[in-house]
Amino acid sequence: MPHPPSLLNRVVTTGLFLLFVTIVIGLVSGLSINWQARQIEQRGGIRIVYDPKNAEALLNGQSVDTQSPYLTTTLKPGRYQTTVKKTGYRPWTANWNVIAGRVDENEHVLLFLTDLTPVPVVSDSEKQTAQTLFANAERAVPGYGVISTSGGELSVDGAFITRFSADIVQAHWFNDENHLLLQVGKQIMVAEVDGTDRVSLITLADAALAKLATDRDAKLLYLQQTDGTIQKIVLR
Repeated sequence: MPHPPSLLNRVVTTGLFLLFVTIVIGLVSGLSINWQARQIEQRGGIRIVYDPKNAEALLNGQSVDTQSPYLTTTLKPGRYQTTVKKTGYRPWTANWNVIAGRVDENEHVLLFLTDLTPVPVVSDSEKQTAQTLFANAERAVPGYGVISTSGGELSVDGAFITRFSADIVQAHWFNDENHLLLQVGKQIMVAEVDGTDRVSLITLADAALAKLATDRDAKLLYLQQTDGTIQKIVLR
């Protein structure tokens, strides 16, 4: 007949289990054991949410993920570089200063196609769609901030955001409240609402562009020239 485990065995087993759980919780919380120094070190992290979701994320040039979002919480404090890339798209790169006990994040990374060639809009139905989008772009978006510009300065709800070297010709919300669609001089660009991560999409022949707008999913960009000609660009 088997003997029940002794009190000592139960205490040791319980102690080992609690130690294992503590280590796991610590690792998940960004703690790491430095066995050589015999101490627990706090780590930091990076989280990136990107679109397309099947793009590849790289950390300091090494592939770390192929499905959004990318998350790591085990980085030693210091400088890191991340890149998100996908064949046929322009890569996105950012530098990070990782701090112990903190996870920095960017939840709004967008990749744009490499080939952004404008093509004429010829069908009447698509022209009408574009005109509707142009009209909507000029209206205030419920729940979003009010965009205002003065020369090269950009503000949202009266708060200064950033300044460009050229005058801002047009500024609209992109497809969400995290990005802005801008015409700055001859450049059409997308920028995050805090003015960072500026992506130049195309350079116009001249700054005399009448209107611009994106479709609901921000997959297409429509441009209207001063002569009424409408073009579109597949963005993503």
